[in-house]
Amino acid sequence: MSTMSNPFANNPSSRPGHGIVVLGVLPPNTPVFQTLTYQYPLKLISPAPHNLSTTTTATTTSTSTPSPSQPNTPPRRRHPTSTTIHTLFLLTYGGGLVAGDTITLSITLHAHTRLILLTQGSTKLFAPPARDPTRTSAQRTTVRIGEGAALCWLPDPAQPFAGSAFAQTQVFEVECGSWGSGGGRSREEGEGAREGRAGGDEDVEPGSLCVLDYVSAGRVARGENWAFRSYASKNEIWLCPTTTTTPSTDPTTTTTTTPRHLLLRDNLLLRPLPLHPSTHLPPHTITATLLLHGPLFDPLSTFFLAEFAAQPRLGGRSFSPPPPPPSSSSSSSPAAETPAQAAPQPFPPPKSAPLDAFRAARAAQERADGIVWSAARTQVSDVV
Repeated sequence: MSTMSNPFANNPSSRPGHGIVVLGVLPPNTPVFQTLTYQYPLKLISPAPHNLSTTTTATTTSTSTPSPSQPNTPPRRRHPTSTTIHTLFLLTYGGGLVAGDTITLSITLHAHTRLILLTQGSTKLFAPPARDPTRTSAQRTTVRIGEGAALCWLPDPAQPFAGSAFAQTQVFEVECGSWGSGGGRSREEGEGAREGRAGGDEDVEPGSLCVLDYVSAGRVARGENWAFRSYASKNEIWLCPTTTTTPSTDPTTTTTTTPRHLLLRDNLLLRPLPLHPSTHLPPHTITATLLLHGPLFDPLSTFFLAEFAAQPRLGGRSFSPPPPPPSSSSSSSPAAETPAQAAPQPFPPPKSAPLDAFRAARAAQERADGIVWSAARTQVSDVV
């Protein structure tokens, strides 16, 4: 008696924990999810998109008359910019990853699309069973961002349980357009390449990327303070390869591929050797990395870099916790208690406040919350 074979056995999308997301554009300019598939334990939820009907932008401008300085320059092409923002929630059944689970997610954003990735809560990383304490959960995400597209990935922090182990890799391939071209050496070089581009008939906006990657200390209320076995997270940003057609008599050599260029690789590894995280990370309960790339998030990058440059250097900065407020028993006069119990200046201060007042209020709030941060620019990407 013959048995029926499984028709989905060789289908990559039917693998456990595998998800595929493709956000494309239907004519004339309607972004839609062309592909949205997932398999247990991964789940993807997409609410109704948000339409920015009042926002109309274009990456270039066109003119009907030639410029006096460049009489033979044709008008530049106008690219449609999407005004529809899609949101996608990444979930896992049970609220987290059981030891041994593997999530594989592939995301493709076509040109001039917008996507926000969120989670509905912290991703819990459960401890392995006692019979197999070395089992590890993993997640690998590959994202391709087209020209003029943008991705904003703001998940909740991962919450590793005591004894758990987790490893994730996130690879972002960004189509560079003309901004940041020439190997991605700097924004200034990219702008120069764009202005001096041969032909002058097209100005392509590159993709933009904002990714927040952070992990908490675990279940601190249960006494688990950085008590996991290991945690590894690697993020990479690449200028993706471009395909061009070159004239040739040999049909096998009509296509040449430019190798992709690595812009940024951020690697976080927390494990017991040589020092256990619980010995040097407390009293901090979260470590986070914010990656910014592309013209859409350039104002945010500029803000962080300017604020970090305005901070005092290490020699003039105090990392000590703020002194405790005076107790009410230190004075018997109610009038004397009023200044000590006065609420601190709220953050952020009013918009009319000067810049120095804004920075002073923010610095006081960071000291009260125990926040230590820095910012750096690497080629055409920024890390906070």
